[in-house]
Amino acid sequence: MKYIIIPFILIFTTSLSAQQQTKAEIKSSGEFYYGEATTATEKEATDRALSQLTNSISVTVQSDFSQSAIESNGEFSQTVRSVVKTYSSATLNNVQTLKQPVSEGIEVFLYIAKTEVGKIFEERKQLVRDLFERAEEFSRNGSVAEALQYYYFANILSNSLPVRTLEHSGKNLTVEIPARIKETMNSVQFELTQDKKISEKERELHINISRHSIPFHTLDFSYWDGTQSVAVQCRDGEGVFRLIGASVKFQELTLDIKYSYYENREEIRELAEVWDLVAKPLFTLKRTLLLKVEKQKVVPLKNGKYNLKLSSTEKSFPENKISDETEKLLRLFDSKNSEQLKKEYQHDEFLSEKISNLVRFNNPLIVDDSIIASIHKTATGWELRRIRVLTSYSSLQQQSQEYLVLDFDEKGILNDVNFGTMDWLYQKFVDEATHGNDWGNRQVIVKFIERYRTSFLTRNIEMLDSMFADEAVIIVGRVLKKGTANISYKYEANESQPDISYLQYTKEQYLKNVRNNFKNAKDIALKFSTFQINRKNDANGVYGISMRQQYQSNAYADEGHLFLLVDFLQANPQIYVRSWQPQEWNDSAIIKLANFKLNK
Repeated sequence: MKYIIIPFILIFTTSLSAQQQTKAEIKSSGEFYYGEATTATEKEATDRALSQLTNSISVTVQSDFSQSAIESNGEFSQTVRSVVKTYSSATLNNVQTLKQPVSEGIEVFLYIAKTEVGKIFEERKQLVRDLFERAEEFSRNGSVAEALQYYYFANILSNSLPVRTLEHSGKNLTVEIPARIKETMNSVQFELTQDKKISEKERELHINISRHSIPFHTLDFSYWDGTQSVAVQCRDGEGVFRLIGASVKFQELTLDIKYSYYENREEIRELAEVWDLVAKPLFTLKRTLLLKVEKQKVVPLKNGKYNLKLSSTEKSFPENKISDETEKLLRLFDSKNSEQLKKEYQHDEFLSEKISNLVRFNNPLIVDDSIIASIHKTATGWELRRIRVLTSYSSLQQQSQEYLVLDFDEKGILNDVNFGTMDWLYQKFVDEATHGNDWGNRQVIVKFIERYRTSFLTRNIEMLDSMFADEAVIIVGRVLKKGTANISYKYEANESQPDISYLQYTKEQYLKNVRNNFKNAKDIALKFSTFQINRKNDANGVYGISMRQQYQSNAYADEGHLFLLVDFLQANPQIYVRSWQPQEWNDSAIIKLANFKLNK
């Protein structure tokens, strides 16, 4: 388990037998690695002794490192020492110490049995295995972007191990991981489905992405537009992006499937520490996308309106009002006039500010001229799902396909706008609700998480503060409200899981980082690589929400596991528990629904 309260953790043990051994005996025995130093302070002496200790270990294991796996720049042994030092803050927990005052200050002598050295690398080996298994799971469900990211992260970390083979389920991962990356990239198929000229300086392309004709859930790629590399995020088997300026005249595009995710390296502390020390293999597989070459005309929409078609399983709903409200919003998006937006919704301060920030920070462009949207009944009125938009973030050099979900009151008046979940994931929750006969509860959760994600993309720190508050919070409606905790939950942690004080610290630190970044970042992107809703077996109205969250901006990035406990046993659904575990990959340390017992 990783702790962030103390940035450097080293556990020293002094056994009875160690007390009986002198420093001279330890040195002469040949059975130990050791380091020693004397300085004015114990802390400095310990740091210097530890540096000596890791150097002596690195000399021994140097021959076990592959020359091709280390980014040595001509100094292989020095780089190996640097790699070994990345283990010291997390895994040297069986070092023993002798210390005593001397005339020069404090003398510290650290030593570890040579038989124990192999254990130093076990934690990282397990991390590589865990990342590989996570990548395998993503690959099986079609989330290729996440699969390639974690395959590659596992590949880099395996290069920081002094081993030529790393066995896992009958496979040698040092060979298997690169093979998986190549196999996955080779399986990607691109198909151009639409080539639309927006203006003389803007061109919109639509593509399908699949493997053996089965759409991928996620894929990231980039292309060179003549001046810079532009990143594109594809979702639900589709990708939409725009060529700007000189690239409008391109007759073909060279696409590079993304796998390295350099900007996300800080998500895993061990990965960030070795990134510049080990070799980072290249997987060069370029795809050529042929574009239409016939001359295109810019065709404006008829009467400036979209062809909007609404469908619903409900016998009746305020169709005309919802249509009018939706078309008005689409026209305002097209106008790109923030003042006009604010004026149109000035009667609703919340909605006016939210839509203005959504446009300001995400630059949404309506993708489809013909929009077929579904209308669903909700706990507070109606929702329209979904309107496809293209968002862009210049400082991240990124374009991404998103869905807008519009919320209306019972009369069909617009009162909220959020970014929606991916189609495949939404359908997964619908299917799960069919088996559990609980769609009403799951719909509330899905809509809450959509509002939660949108709060990042619109920089609504007030909602995040409310969500992570210690008291119960009602989650139905567009604004979070304080609830009443009539039921308590007992947290039962295993030996690998954090205590309550640690969780409180990480929440506060998390909000502090987010608040600072909201003020300073030009662009922010947030996604969930996993999102699960589980119902508690012994309490049908209690649910656990588990997500791996990835946050990226031009100035800051983080990754972690978010867990929420939601209670539908009250008159209003409420969140009782929130936990944020940054950079936690040990499955036994992840907080789950099973950790909480209901006290009725």
